[in-house]
Amino acid sequence: MKKHGKLIGTHTNLRFVRWSLMFASFVFACGFAHAQSITWLGTLGGNESKAYGISPDGGHVVGYARTSTGLIRAFRWSLNTGMLPVTTCEGGPYPSVAYAISSNGAVAVGRKEVTHDAYDTAVRWTIPNGCAYEIFSDIYEGVATAVSDNSVIVGWIYPCYGCYPWAFRWTSTGQLVWSPLGGDIGMAYDVSANGSIMVGSSNPVNSSDLHAFWYEHGVATLDLGTLGGAQSEALGVSPDGGVAVGWAQGSTGMARAFRWTQNSGMQDLGTPGNTVPTPSQAHKVSTCGRVIVGWFRISPTQTRAFRWTPAAGMEDLNTVYASLLTNGSVLYAATDVSADGRYIVGYGYNAATGRVEGFWLDTGTPGVQPYWVLIGDRDLERGVLVYQRPTNTWSIWSCPPSGTRFYYGVDVHPITGQIWACDVLANQIAVLGTNGNCLQTIATPFNYPTGISIHPGGRYVYVTTQSNRIECYDTVSQQWLPSFTVPNTSSLYGLEWARHGAMLYVCDFSGKQLIALTGSASNLTEVARTSTTLNPFDVAVAPTGVVDRLFLTETTGVYGSNSQISESGFWYLGNTLAAPTLYVNHPQTGNGAVSFFGIAHSPYDNTLWVNDYVRGELYQVPAFGTAPTATLIYDEPSPYKFGLGVAILPQCESHNGDVNLDGVVDDADLLAVLFAFGQQGIHIGRADVNCDGVVDDADLLTVLFNFGQSGC
Repeated sequence: MKKHGKLIGTHTNLRFVRWSLMFASFVFACGFAHAQSITWLGTLGGNESKAYGISPDGGHVVGYARTSTGLIRAFRWSLNTGMLPVTTCEGGPYPSVAYAISSNGAVAVGRKEVTHDAYDTAVRWTIPNGCAYEIFSDIYEGVATAVSDNSVIVGWIYPCYGCYPWAFRWTSTGQLVWSPLGGDIGMAYDVSANGSIMVGSSNPVNSSDLHAFWYEHGVATLDLGTLGGAQSEALGVSPDGGVAVGWAQGSTGMARAFRWTQNSGMQDLGTPGNTVPTPSQAHKVSTCGRVIVGWFRISPTQTRAFRWTPAAGMEDLNTVYASLLTNGSVLYAATDVSADGRYIVGYGYNAATGRVEGFWLDTGTPGVQPYWVLIGDRDLERGVLVYQRPTNTWSIWSCPPSGTRFYYGVDVHPITGQIWACDVLANQIAVLGTNGNCLQTIATPFNYPTGISIHPGGRYVYVTTQSNRIECYDTVSQQWLPSFTVPNTSSLYGLEWARHGAMLYVCDFSGKQLIALTGSASNLTEVARTSTTLNPFDVAVAPTGVVDRLFLTETTGVYGSNSQISESGFWYLGNTLAAPTLYVNHPQTGNGAVSFFGIAHSPYDNTLWVNDYVRGELYQVPAFGTAPTATLIYDEPSPYKFGLGVAILPQCESHNGDVNLDGVVDDADLLAVLFAFGQQGIHIGRADVNCDGVVDDADLLTVLFNFGQSGC
């Protein structure tokens, strides 16, 4: 085999790179544990482990760990399961390493030593019980480095003995193997969430120097250049594909961590504390390039993990989270980051065990980010029941007259923060202010408004009526538009728009169906539907890249002997709606009538909030893991019931000015801020761009500064 010391810069050869990916880990949000905490992952009985990849939602980790015999074995880890080996199926003392895991935790990729020779092959595993599948069974050796939401896998292979490595892009229907910049070497390190963009390193024609590349499938390949030196490698790409990170040589030959976009080019990420520059590498990057992780060198033999953000620059994680690192523990390298930037994995020295171990770091702010859970109160007729997190206090909001408000569906306006509720027996929609004051009531030209969902753009409000129609209210014209009939349905209940506004999901209770629709106003079009096991009441959406995770409440009838939360998924690239599978059973199944009813997903701690219609109970369920449980939070005095509605009211979400969540900062966002100008409070919606409690000049300036940019 040919050696490539010159081509890899500080590394001696490609086989060393392949085995020591400690400096190149390979690939949507929030909390799985108490905020600002570090979890050391342990081992498989040996003296070492390293974490290389984390799922976009932060709940699953992969890497390698040593067994009691010293064998290197791929592992997968979650809070629920702890560290488990990833099987190679054929048995025997064969090393394996996993570098990345898919958004749903179902597919891991990496390498394993094959039984018939001493070389490694690129593999994928299906979790939890699938064997290692060789992506290429007829090549010399290779490694799979990353996997997209839709199972596009990238990496590199040696196509023959003595050959240089070539990058590959693999799908179940075919693969592309080549040198992206036209030379004789190519290595792919990461892939975007939708599988269309990959990054890595390759050498241009007539050059032996590796350059970082950015490749969009079927469109273009870009040479990202360097920071003034000879070589560079792109090791990570943001889930949206717009930001690449890695290392590049400067004019002195020092390798420096970089951030690259098409608009700004390659940017040196600096050094923690603005000290003398040292070698550094960036490994992975969160959505829109907001958080970058990697390592920097403090001596010829020691490194430290870093995090980079636009606001703080490069920070030593050992300094930022010193309070979590007791008894001399040290974080050596950060190798991957969740899509929202909150969760970081890597490896370091665990002083408690005296060994190098992988770590899982929750960087969230102390405590649970405050938000309020809104529940439609039914039999007690009080209006909207408000549960405040994390103070665990309760209040009631409603429109007068009190004592006659039979609220069902509830939703929060994404721009203004106002609360819209279905007053089902009064045949009206109640609109409440951000502090619970009644703003107006809107009469409905139909009976029994049941479920409600506001389009993320804020203009259109969609309502179901226990029939086969979806009603739409235009907040601009203040008129009800013509109904949209969903064919082959009979009793539509809960519905929810995906946060990005591309898909509306609706439950057909009597027909036992989940339907996906797209469009706007009354011009909706069906995209897909799937059957459900029980009768579905409501649906919650947890978007991750090009996949929407869907959680449904299902019951055997209205007053059921069995009720459950099921999980489904919509894949945008294939317009595919998966058949729901059991996520968690109602904990009171077998103990009288049960009925999981309304459901909502909180992105602030990745929690599902679900109520029980017949028992008047509120439950909290983690939206992750292999063995989730439903925890009872509140129980209405028997025999009172809850309505269909559950909604999440955040205190605020800062952003770059994309107020209406349409993916671009434009005139509509500017108008939204102008319309809300002067509003004050903690629940005034996305028009309060910077979350300072008032919509003012600062919010306008943010929109103007980012005008024309994408929603990132």
